[in-house]
Amino acid sequence: MNIKKIKLVSSFLVLLVALTNCTSTGQFKKSKPFKHNTPLIKDNIKKSGQTEIAKTLEMGPKPIFGDTTKLNKRKQISSQASRNYLIIPDKYTNLKQRISLKFQNLDFKETMQLMGRIGEINILVGDEVAGAISAELVDVPWDKAFQAILDMKNYASDIDVTSNLIRVHSPETLTSQENYKSERAQAVKKKIEVEDSVEPIISEIFRLYYISPAQAKKTISELFTAGTGDSSYVPIQITEEVTTRSIIVRGKEKDLDVVDKVLKEIDVRTKQVLIEAFIVEANSDFERALGVR
Repeated sequence: MNIKKIKLVSSFLVLLVALTNCTSTGQFKKSKPFKHNTPLIKDNIKKSGQTEIAKTLEMGPKPIFGDTTKLNKRKQISSQASRNYLIIPDKYTNLKQRISLKFQNLDFKETMQLMGRIGEINILVGDEVAGAISAELVDVPWDKAFQAILDMKNYASDIDVTSNLIRVHSPETLTSQENYKSERAQAVKKKIEVEDSVEPIISEIFRLYYISPAQAKKTISELFTAGTGDSSYVPIQITEEVTTRSIIVRGKEKDLDVVDKVLKEIDVRTKQVLIEAFIVEANSDFERALGVR
């Protein structure tokens, strides 16, 4: 028994000495990490991508969102007052007064003359207007009563209160006259624009950054087009320059100012999307190391 205990102690001492030697030589130290633990892409791709995009965006104009976003208002490019030929303004009190009428089988032309005397306005009635009318109106505004009488016979009117004049015709005749006047006015305007030598014609180059010259030309041409069909007229001339990404506009200074304002609003950058892509090359050693882990 004593001999076995001595042998067991001796074996334990030998094992302890062996472990001590291994520790001192570093055989049980933690091994170095595999090479594939090192990041394959050392550069910050997202940061460098954002830097490149920022350099590109600096080349063009920056959008301005102040008035639209903060104040919730539309940006005004230009304004033009337009007349309303169907509604009589409130300042013409004679045509807004409340009246009462009662007549039976009264000639329509005589009815219009009566309405003219009450409203103190000149009413001209076309030759095609005929027939008699019966009506009873109590405490009705003059303009509403006048329109109701026209509607009863399906007639129409052209109201020019600034000239103290109203024309009454059939809808077909009135529409034909108005179309003729409109086309004639466009033709005269075009002639004056061409022959006008007082205001100089200017040519200006507008650089584009985000929209194509074709898109800019289409938008501006539609904005300036007046009239329809053969009578349409564009007061400016637009030439595309694809190589330098620009358009050449020829026209009057006031029209070029509108073009400049429009382009500043539509030729702006939109929100960008950053797409990250990683390219990794893996050979057989990488696959073998990955399998070992």
